[in-house]
Order: sequence, then structure tokens, then C-alpha cells
Amino acid sequence: MKYQKQFYVTLIIWLIIELFIARLNGLYESFPQIDIFSHLFFGIAFAYFTLYQKTKNPFLWLLIVSFAWELIEMLHDKIIPQPQYLLDYFFWDGFIDIVIHIIAFIIVYNIIENQRIY
Repeated sequence: MKYQKQFYVTLIIWLIIELFIARLNGLYESFPQIDIFSHLFFGIAFAYFTLYQKTKNPFLWLLIVSFAWELIEMLHDKIIPQPQYLLDYFFWDGFIDIVIHIIAFIIVYNIIENQRIY
């Protein structure tokens, strides 16, 4: 299927950044900007996912998933004790995360859609 390979490659890159590089090495404390790369690759992966699944209203789905992700992060912080540097404050951290999702998604989705024209 078209875009399936790109989706899985981007998803694997996201997981490597999120789990193996950032979390296990404590980079969220020493280099908090790693969170930007994590959310950037999520936006790219989601763009490929919506194209691969031929999703209707992909931008709406991006917003739903992004808000759900941030809600889960906030609930996670309330339920499971986290170090101070991992706490998620929605208005600043969550808002910026969602904006990064949107920017990455729009760029990749539009590049791919423009390539289909030719």
C-alpha cells in the first residue's frame, strides 16, 4: 500500500527518539527541546498514516488525536508520579505540542498532495 513504508519508518524514528534516546537517557531534563522533535515526527507520521489509511477529514483526526494525547499526558501526570521536568502543563507545553503536530502535518501532507498532481 502506498505510504505504508513511510508511515512505519517515521513511526520507528519517533519511537527511537521518544523511548530510547529521550526517556532512557534522561534528555527531557538536560535537553527539553527533544520534545519538539518527538512531536514533529508524530505530526509527520500522522500525515503518512492518514494518507496510507485514506482517512476522510485528516486534519480533524489530527486535532482529535493531538488533544487526546495531551489529555492522556495530563492524566498520566496526575496518576503516576513524575519528575518535575516531565510534568505537562497544557497551556504551554500542550499547546506548543499541538502546534508542532499541526505544522509538521500540514507541511508533509501538502508536499505529498502536491506531488500527486504531477
